[in-house]
Amino acid sequence: MIEEYYKTINLTVGDPMEKPQRIKFNRFIFERCFHPQMKKCEESGRVITLTEKDKKHLEDFATKKAAAKTKEWKGFDNQMRAKREMTGASIEYAVLKFYGKQDKFDDSIVDKSSKKNYPDLVPLGVLADVKGSSINNVPLVFKKTRPYVVPTGKHKGKEFKCVNIIGITDHEKVWLLGIASQAVLEKYSDTNLIMIAENTTKTGFYGALKLLELPKTWIEFKKLCLEKSTPV
Repeated sequence: MIEEYYKTINLTVGDPMEKPQRIKFNRFIFERCFHPQMKKCEESGRVITLTEKDKKHLEDFATKKAAAKTKEWKGFDNQMRAKREMTGASIEYAVLKFYGKQDKFDDSIVDKSSKKNYPDLVPLGVLADVKGSSINNVPLVFKKTRPYVVPTGKHKGKEFKCVNIIGITDHEKVWLLGIASQAVLEKYSDTNLIMIAENTTKTGFYGALKLLELPKTWIEFKKLCLEKSTPV
């Protein structure tokens, strides 16, 4: 699919695209790869509806987090930052709500982001990060996932590259698309899917059709994330 698309615009896979080309490429991939996976979520009950109470909680958190990051890093557009924080928080919250664990959502605010420089679900004993995007936009993931040293428990001291839980939201609902292993994250990514600007650490993810479905129980979820995370 990717090779064929590049041929239609007379480029070789990986050749840099201009912004208008990136936007069209992003839309093409979302329609072909993400919409079918969203349909599967609807059929299997992996769509989480955010209540008004949920949204108010997440909006307050996103606003406070954006304000904290604006103080830490000058020059950010606070309004756009708040929207991005809302997107990320909504997907993480929805993963927890899927398993009845929404009360475990970490809404604390820190003055330095380095204090929370670990995969999102690790504090809950799950070797997984959460990534996603607003609807009709391809999610961004790290080009190279940094290994994480497990601080406590059975795997204390061991290093892992964690799986990513991929979701899509319109801020009313969240489609929990599935679990991406490190191999899938690396294989199904393209920097031309970043629409607005170059990003030295992120790349666009298009492997929605290669994701593992979220298990039904929290225990199975933790086990699968451990099995699919990559030991270093």
